[in-house]
Amino acid sequence: MAIILAGKEGKIGDKAIIVGNLERMKTVTSLLSNAESVNEFAGYYTYTGTYRDQKVTVTFHGIGNSSLSLIVNDLGSLGAKTIVRFGSATGISEKADAGTVVIPTGYSFNIGGFALQELGELVNFAAVGDVSLIHDLSDRLNKSGIKSVTGAMFTSDSIHSHDEKMFQKWKSLNHLAIDLEGAGLYFEGVRLGINVASVHLIYRNVVTKNSMNKEDISKSEKEIAKVILDTITS
Repeated sequence: MAIILAGKEGKIGDKAIIVGNLERMKTVTSLLSNAESVNEFAGYYTYTGTYRDQKVTVTFHGIGNSSLSLIVNDLGSLGAKTIVRFGSATGISEKADAGTVVIPTGYSFNIGGFALQELGELVNFAAVGDVSLIHDLSDRLNKSGIKSVTGAMFTSDSIHSHDEKMFQKWKSLNHLAIDLEGAGLYFEGVRLGINVASVHLIYRNVVTKNSMNKEDISKSEKEIAKVILDTITS
């Protein structure tokens, strides 16, 4: 049952892109034809339009696993079968330098919180994405001249705890980057049977000390958004 998107039956596409940045939402929706506002309640802005004559929904997911989980459950209950998260992340490996796209095969995350409440017990749950979707996104990005890598990421519950010790810990465990809500998407994708993948543009890397400027971010995100749309509507 939808909560935030209650009453939006028939207005949600079976393909969706979720974002945690309103500027990024504008970038994605600008590529849709006939995009119309579906929801503004509680700040979860949602638009549905068409791309290649297929219905696509773009939704703001907020910050953190609980917020993202809420909107993914709503989208799934209203018919979304494929959901791609388009976000950013902090690189902690030389393989994920600034300007690189990371597509996680899976996320590590802190046991407890939203996952504990949904499962009703403390277990190590496999937060993994759809293998075919991940492969298609990576292949199309690389063929478009956008460097992408796949591997493990860590979803943090507190940006205030991010320090050199934490970065080095996850780097030593062969993780590529850190974000704030990716595990929520992969968790719900497995639990609900939805095809999911995440696409993270690395804004900065704490190992190489490289970072992207606003102009490069804007240019890259326009290119990445088109690749995501091409992939989910192919």
